Amino acid sequence: MRLFLPWSLVFAAVSSACPPTPPNHGEAKELVTSSRAVVAASDSKARVLGVETLSVPLSVTASARAQIATAERVVLVIEGIELLELGGTFEVFLDPPETAAFDRSNEAYVGELAVFGKKGETPESTRTLDVTARLRALGGSERLGDRAHPLRVVLRSSASVNEGASAPALRVKRLTLEVR
Repeated sequence: MRLFLPWSLVFAAVSSACPPTPPNHGEAKELVTSSRAVVAASDSKARVLGVETLSVPLSVTASARAQIATAERVVLVIEGIELLELGGTFEVFLDPPETAAFDRSNEAYVGELAVFGKKGETPESTRTLDVTARLRALGGSERLGDRAHPLRVVLRSSASVNEGASAPALRVKRLTLEVR
């Protein structure tokens, strides 16, 4: 004999077994925000990502280079991601050489964004990628200090033109580097 319970009863049983966490009056929020520091940022101009690659410069100041060199972790924060057409996957590279092929074997590859949903029904989102290893590979503060040009973040659709990806798929508002 099978026993069927309405989902509301199952939910009630689970939620009563896991009491809510008492409020901490902003203590955790202060703890999280105090351990983050933005060390580089793009402008807030919205950029559209489609089939073509999108390159966004991030200027790194001398004080930011020092923070990066001593940071336990550095993350790339991609803010204001908005789905414009069909979703998909998008590769992210941090400061790839000008002549490098854009594929996952490239040392500049730092991760992938996977964004799916319905156009107009998906709220803006933010994604974070750990770029500590890539910045260490660039030589830390010494090589970053010798640069005559800003770091480049390159976003590229994983779909090819042959697969029918002809329309822009995402809008991205701002990119930042944060030390944590």
